[in-house]
Amino acid sequence: MLLRNILKHKVILNFNYYRCCSKFAYTHQPGKEPLQYKNLGQHIERAVEKYGPQIAIKSSYEEKHLSFEESYKEAINLAAKLREMGLNQGDHLGIWAPNTIQWYITFLASAIGGFPLVCINPALQVPELEYALKKAKVKCLITMDSYGKLDFQNKLKQLYLAESTKQSPLSIIIKSDKNDENFINYDDILEKKSDLRNIDALKIEMPQISPEIPCVIQFTSGTTGQPKAALLSHYNMVNQAFYMGRALRLHPEGKSLCLTVPMFHAFGLSILASCLYYGSTVCLPSPTFNAVSALESIERDKCNVVVGTPTMFVDMLDNQSRLQKSVDSLEAAFVGGSACSPEVAIQSKKVFQLRDMVIGYGLSEGTAAVFAQDGSETLESSLHSVGKIFGHGEAKIIDDKGNTLKFGEVGELCIRGWFNMLGYFEDEENTRKTKDVNGWLKTGDQFLLESNGVARYQGRKKDVIIRGGENVFPKEVEDFINQHDSVLESHVIGVPDHRLGEEICVYMRLKKGAKPLTVEDIKLFCNGKLAYFKVPKYVRIVDDFPKTTSGKIQKFKLQELFKSEK
Repeated sequence: MLLRNILKHKVILNFNYYRCCSKFAYTHQPGKEPLQYKNLGQHIERAVEKYGPQIAIKSSYEEKHLSFEESYKEAINLAAKLREMGLNQGDHLGIWAPNTIQWYITFLASAIGGFPLVCINPALQVPELEYALKKAKVKCLITMDSYGKLDFQNKLKQLYLAESTKQSPLSIIIKSDKNDENFINYDDILEKKSDLRNIDALKIEMPQISPEIPCVIQFTSGTTGQPKAALLSHYNMVNQAFYMGRALRLHPEGKSLCLTVPMFHAFGLSILASCLYYGSTVCLPSPTFNAVSALESIERDKCNVVVGTPTMFVDMLDNQSRLQKSVDSLEAAFVGGSACSPEVAIQSKKVFQLRDMVIGYGLSEGTAAVFAQDGSETLESSLHSVGKIFGHGEAKIIDDKGNTLKFGEVGELCIRGWFNMLGYFEDEENTRKTKDVNGWLKTGDQFLLESNGVARYQGRKKDVIIRGGENVFPKEVEDFINQHDSVLESHVIGVPDHRLGEEICVYMRLKKGAKPLTVEDIKLFCNGKLAYFKVPKYVRIVDDFPKTTSGKIQKFKLQELFKSEK
């Protein structure tokens, strides 16, 4: 084992030499701190010991907050109750709800009890829910009765209590003011204290949980095709907590973070883990994203950090121009989940008076964030890059044949390191397609890598438009069009063309009061600044874009919308 480690370090040193002395697009980021070989339960216990009475989570709309100590007590009691109900270590525990304190407690309980947490999108309809529960082999599901238009209880009745179904194949726990004989009431469970012997047993067993086994089952966002179930280990999550927290500019000095992204997404989940590591308060402004609620939370809760997708920042900027909320407590913002245009980054830093506007990149299969800016970038680089790969990580850019490209050339990003998922749950075929025998994970995203290790996102590999043999990267066109005085946000897609194969269509949201833009307006704006083959042939104005609940734009739905016009 020692010899293997020595050889491994020699290989890394050789690769560093290879990077410096060659033109091949490869980078390795040495870690200044050793990686942590702990399970998530130990990570939680450390937070309780270190930050005990400090506020761990605050929910404005629920009018409730809990300290690290209080959160832990609720969570270990829930974990013990789940054990009493027959859930064993290794059994899959599902959570199907928007951002709530209940979600947070369930997350902690799953780690303490050794129940891999299956994170389920609250927007799923009955057939999609059925797929998720069966795909991930959920044994127990925790949810709530309803929120707004999201009627969880009714959907579960449709799924499991129809005449053709005699009994639900899983235990269902619902948070509700009303009791329903078909389900277990969440509040009843917490009110009844678990047997102390069961709690003591959990405390003894928890440290024995291997950091290498699954901790979270994270469904991919489903922007194309059926979602796959990525297995993330305790080791993945604990080390992500450290590096993501550092990217968020967190440190143990009573920081508070406004969480606008969904907890069920890898982005949101990694932030919860980061706040545990750094002792920061998670502020929940609303169960699902609401720009006004987010701004109110920043003002009321004196948040120091805010996170979101580019679309969320566009909406917050739009509302801030009207509401003028006091946001002087903000120090940093982190934007991820999809590509961020320079215009959004510039305006966010200016309007919110940020010291740091951090752009990052990640994916579910990489335990959320993998790249992030560290503050050392030049102004130009900070607007057009996602920074460098996290410590102890490697990255390279390959062509369609798997050959490593040169610095500055565009190809598919591959990553290797502690952040890579274990694989897709019970899906060896897709796991083999995504991860090779040497541990390299194909991201499906187009990047170019600079010789200093800074990476520049170019777009999804599947989104690249081939117009008459010329490759057009949508992000380049979007970034340019977003500079137009009337444009709030734009997204570019390829649409079928008999002669050229594909043509370019841009969908745009306009700023309030702006006059509608025509194809001729856009052509005139692009004239002399974009190559002729990158100029959109079609222009469409919309009020909003189809997107996942994690804020990712679903370009395939824009393509369907275009085709429906024909």
